Amino acid sequence: MPWSEVTVVNQRTRFIADAEPGVFAFRELCRRYGVSRPTGYLWVARYASEGPLGLYDRSHRPHQCPHATDPAVWVAIREARERHPTWGPKKLLWLIAKRRGELPLPAPSTVAAWLKREGLVRARRRSGPRPHPGRPLAQATAPNVIWTLDFKGQFRTQDGR
Repeated sequence: MPWSEVTVVNQRTRFIADAEPGVFAFRELCRRYGVSRPTGYLWVARYASEGPLGLYDRSHRPHQCPHATDPAVWVAIREARERHPTWGPKKLLWLIAKRRGELPLPAPSTVAAWLKREGLVRARRRSGPRPHPGRPLAQATAPNVIWTLDFKGQFRTQDGR
């Protein structure tokens, strides 16, 4: 059963309470709570600087992405798409590269995903399932009911017609 955040914070609060009086050696305290010493020191430092709120889990999401696409590129793509609503990502990138060659451009697949996420692409209507090409158009209910012929053009029969 996964632990709830409150249970985790309660455990960390007990850890801080046991760490303050110096009853246990820090290594022994960390072993009892099943955490590494760097994690124990991190909890103590956060509690000292932020109080009880410092014991909650934090997001592991990065604060910035060094290879993120420049917002100016997305503005240029949006403007080009509004001028040419039927163009796809490759042609939009071609147009932007032609007009504003100084911008570092993303891959066409990235532009396609962004256009879809922004709602700038209408979904295509899906066609229904197609029958197998070798399947007859009519159902045979008895032998020799369905005859198929392959017409090869006009030709003379043996009697000359």
